[in-house]
Amino acid sequence: MQGRTRFQKMVFLLQQQLETDSSISTYDFEAYDYGPFSKGLYDDLDDLIDRGLVEETREEFDEDKALYEYELTEKGRDLAKRFEDLKETNQVLNLSEELKDEFNQKDLSEVLDFVYSEYPEYTENSVLR
Repeated sequence: MQGRTRFQKMVFLLQQQLETDSSISTYDFEAYDYGPFSKGLYDDLDDLIDRGLVEETREEFDEDKALYEYELTEKGRDLAKRFEDLKETNQVLNLSEELKDEFNQKDLSEVLDFVYSEYPEYTENSVLR
């Protein structure tokens, strides 16, 4: 997945579609610079990177901008396979694939437009509003 902002929005959309299932833990999102944001999500992502389960690559554009890309490592894929048989895991994986197929290739502006139109309450602090 490309981009930190995209990653935040994809997890937000995933969580919105899973909220009816209380057995799955969720993140607290707040209205922020580019819509819904969760610090806890970044903290968990950093932890997964530190544990070698996710690889982060970073391409610098200038001193203020970089493009991040995230991918499960082999160790991360092996761990994910251990949980494949759980109903909740399958639900999350299937929905994640659907969202990735729908939004991962779109421009970030299109993803933000969708999130902003569907969840306007998360745009109150947006720098794009």
